[in-house]
Amino acid sequence: MNQQNRYYSFFINKLGVNQEILWSGYNQLWAILKGPISIFFIIKYLLPNQQGLWFTFINLGALKIFAELGFTMIITQFVSHEFANINDFDKKLGTNDSGLSKLVSLIRFSLKFYLKIVPIAILIMIVVGYFYFRNESKDVFFAWIFSSIVGGSSLLISVFQGIYKGIGKVKEVQKNLFLGSIAMGVGNWVLLIFKFNIWALVFGNLAGILIMGINLYARDTKFWSTVLNYNLTKKYNWFSEIIGLQWRYAISWASGYFIFNLIVPVLYKFESAEVAGKYGLSMRVISAFIGISQAWITTKIPQFNFLVAQDKFRELNSFFKKSLIQSFMIQILFSLFIVLGLYVLSFWSEIGYRFLSLKYIVVLLLIQIPMQIVNCFAIYLRAFKKEPFVIYSLVNAFSMLIASFLILPEFGFNGMLIFLLLVYWLGLLPYATFIFTSKKAEFVNLNIRG
Repeated sequence: MNQQNRYYSFFINKLGVNQEILWSGYNQLWAILKGPISIFFIIKYLLPNQQGLWFTFINLGALKIFAELGFTMIITQFVSHEFANINDFDKKLGTNDSGLSKLVSLIRFSLKFYLKIVPIAILIMIVVGYFYFRNESKDVFFAWIFSSIVGGSSLLISVFQGIYKGIGKVKEVQKNLFLGSIAMGVGNWVLLIFKFNIWALVFGNLAGILIMGINLYARDTKFWSTVLNYNLTKKYNWFSEIIGLQWRYAISWASGYFIFNLIVPVLYKFESAEVAGKYGLSMRVISAFIGISQAWITTKIPQFNFLVAQDKFRELNSFFKKSLIQSFMIQILFSLFIVLGLYVLSFWSEIGYRFLSLKYIVVLLLIQIPMQIVNCFAIYLRAFKKEPFVIYSLVNAFSMLIASFLILPEFGFNGMLIFLLLVYWLGLLPYATFIFTSKKAEFVNLNIRG
């Protein structure tokens, strides 16, 4: 075996690197590159008030998450469970098979459900935008209406990708996301050069969504044609089964939105715009690299679902343990890389000054460790089509509210970070570990008896 093959074998066997993880890594690395490039174009081609409008559009656009609230994750899990019970899937496409029929009915249900949700999401975003932009020019409000339609349409792309991921096409989904992200970024930049201003954001995002949608369908036309044209002879009641889980996911997803999006505006209010900016930029770098380490778990979601559906719990536990260890190892390596990289940047005052000091970076990285472990626990248990982390999510969100509105104003940024560090390591991680160990045994036993 030559040197190159030995390195490849090491990555595959020891670190568990595969095509899914590589493409997920490309997405995260592109996000790291895209951020500074976008900032350059925004500063160069937009006036200060236009820059504020740009970021307001982005932040308000995030409201669409409240229309989704974890539904895509649920569909991925349910599709995986149905797909796992179909042998020779490609050969059965277009045939009269009971397993395929059930899978098609599930996919059609999810698409019909989203076709009802998307117009509601668009309407809510337009109404909220009216109160934000009613004193702006008509061009701004029209741009927001169009942006709302584009944002709502992106939810359909999300559910298509959730379905595709559910049948094990994780690599294809990551490739599609990568292609769409490049199209959006380049589209935004080119249109800014041609003075489209806020419309550059709208049309750039539209270009990315169209490319993702077309590419997703073109990758497997036989599959999507089967979904559209299959003759169902039996009805399945997916609504009661899925909605019974949806409300639990909704609580977790809504809590997560506030957990990850609250600190910057609170720092802006109680500390300063400078501290808020340093925190936002530092967390963008941390999140991008930590996101790569999470790929060792998130790209395995369909496999976890398949193993649960097939009652292969010994293989599931072994596979999860290996993936968890690999993810943890990569997270530690990237954490050290971030500390070293920012330490080097600190010698260039113009760049290093834009980030938090290293002591704060270290604390934030230490907080990320229990957060990622808990995320891995949640992914494992959700493979059983359950959501046992509802109370945990509420406690987590409540802790963030205390940190933001009680600890920060009284004890400052230092006090808030120390509070969160103690909460995650001494409170939330032990609580999540208890949930994981108890529910893991319970869910396995229920499946065995079932």
